[in-house]
Amino acid sequence: MAAQASTSCALSAAGSLPLTGDFPAESVVASPNHDNSYIRRIPSFWSDSLRDNDITSNAVELYATLIHSIEDNPLTFRPVVLLSLAPLPVEPFVPMQELKSVLLKPCSSFIANIRTINELHIMTYHLWRYITSKADGLGGALRHTRYFIAPLVDGFSFTEGSGFPNLLNDISWVEMLYVRQRRATLDESIVDTLRIVPDVLLQIDHLLVVREASLNLFDMPVDAGYLRSALAPRLRDHNLLARLGSSICQYMITVFVFGTHQEADTALLDQLRGHLTSKDRLFQQAEALDLPPYIFKGVGPLDFYPAGPVRTRSRDHRHGTRQFSRQTIINCVYGLVAAAYLSRTALGDVHKLARKFGAYLPAIHDWKSTFRQWGIFEIGEQAPLAEGAQFILSFHVTVRKGLLLDHAFREHSIGWSGCRDRYKWLGRPVLEILSTEFVIERYPDLSTDAASTLVESMLSDATLAALCVVQTFHTFVERFDEEIIEQINNYAQIAVLARGFEALLSEFMGRLESQYWSPIIMPFPQLLADLVPAIAGALVASDDFQLDSVRTFFRQALLPFYVDYYPGGIVDTHLTAELMGHVLGRGCRQFDWGPLPEHPNEAGFYTAHVRFHGVLFHSEEGRTKNAAVELCAYNALQRLREDPLLIGPLCQCI
Repeated sequence: MAAQASTSCALSAAGSLPLTGDFPAESVVASPNHDNSYIRRIPSFWSDSLRDNDITSNAVELYATLIHSIEDNPLTFRPVVLLSLAPLPVEPFVPMQELKSVLLKPCSSFIANIRTINELHIMTYHLWRYITSKADGLGGALRHTRYFIAPLVDGFSFTEGSGFPNLLNDISWVEMLYVRQRRATLDESIVDTLRIVPDVLLQIDHLLVVREASLNLFDMPVDAGYLRSALAPRLRDHNLLARLGSSICQYMITVFVFGTHQEADTALLDQLRGHLTSKDRLFQQAEALDLPPYIFKGVGPLDFYPAGPVRTRSRDHRHGTRQFSRQTIINCVYGLVAAAYLSRTALGDVHKLARKFGAYLPAIHDWKSTFRQWGIFEIGEQAPLAEGAQFILSFHVTVRKGLLLDHAFREHSIGWSGCRDRYKWLGRPVLEILSTEFVIERYPDLSTDAASTLVESMLSDATLAALCVVQTFHTFVERFDEEIIEQINNYAQIAVLARGFEALLSEFMGRLESQYWSPIIMPFPQLLADLVPAIAGALVASDDFQLDSVRTFFRQALLPFYVDYYPGGIVDTHLTAELMGHVLGRGCRQFDWGPLPEHPNEAGFYTAHVRFHGVLFHSEEGRTKNAAVELCAYNALQRLREDPLLIGPLCQCI
């Protein structure tokens, strides 16, 4: 088998994986059983890429990103390979350096033609079929086996990447091996079942949610009913169905789903989240969820209390002071990701999971308001901002319609009798509260009608959550940055002249790494700047939040945040806001906009520029800063309208 393969030496170690037969490029129909049929379709971006973006119109280069653990312990973390049309950013908007147990590593690329894509469809179906028929009696052999996402097929070859060894040196491809002789019948297929983990194929199905970056090659997941009927009786010991959302791949979905584009399969995302919110007991039992600890090593609200805030002892604990570590503040940002990731709607389940991992969250009565507007909601008095952020993020906000307001404010979700329904808990209609107490108070120049229009655009779940989080960190910056920044800057004046500046700075701030808080480049945490695009991306991903509303929300709520706190500022023009809306709609987190210094050769001229991930996208000159910005925004926006996909390759976010 391996000797018969006509591929590179990389494949000769794993075996050839040829499949016979000519399969149509549009779809492959497979029947897992008599009553459950589903269609595997090649995503449109595949056919578009093969037709438009490749010189030969016959092959496309795939890039592999290896996700593995530093300890490389298969009992706690199984390596995963993600495939993409372009290299994935090594750092999503959540800084991966903070995830001490997870690494992203670019690997060698390989070539896949249209036949290879079809063979991936067929091969995956046969793997499903074989596992469901042969899983009985395998015991624990399936549970602790390392696995990966990328299945091997005939028709591709590895190329050595600069500075990176062949991917086979990092992952054993034979751990998921489907071998088929040429011209062999279906019954002669050979699958090494003892080396296959059933979760693998679940991950392949669900990775499509990672926008165009995913190459799982399917538009539709296996029907949930079929999973329950076919797999649950055989694999109940593995908590397979209950752990659908507990893999590192699910975390990657959360990272990239904020940038879901219009052509993405939103029904798939709904179905995916439906797995976690189904009334089926397999999905609802918190004890059976069995979330792996590595998910919460630096990610999510469940890590708050072990990492940071410690209440000083006092006779009246409500008046005790709290000390917040650097990790706690960073986790407030991570919590936004974990909130969408977990999709847990009941606060009682949150507390159970927190206790399971050694985190003891306070009772609902101990939560305090995050900013002054929360006082209207009758939560309580002011409290440290980091704790308030935990309160918001502990709701496990999702980016889909109907979950935050329908679950977070219900009695059984909050756990106290004052929450009969969300409106009674708020004390008055949401629209009136936000219009009078938030919008008009914060933006007094807006008319009442304008404020109402703005608030109406904020009533989606994702928008309300984003509003709370933005105000939380906005207030945090206003109240807490002065003392911290003063300490950093004072120390920086001494340390900048010494060797080992980064080490000294980290030691001084409690091992605070300089890539998060830069005392020289910007006067506030970079994470706060990264948070706002993430929120805006979540708004775009919300199915009931239209582009006009995104523009309005950005201009009136998010843009002032940037103007005040983003290095260099952003000129408040309608074209700039519209351009930013397009950019954030693509899920890009690094956006640099602003006027450059005066033209060196001609006084009175300014150059405005748009950069994505540090790469210059467009520049224009003008006699004033505003003129340069206006012209640059207009022409850059025209480029995006003519070819919106330009942002993707430029930002490496596709």
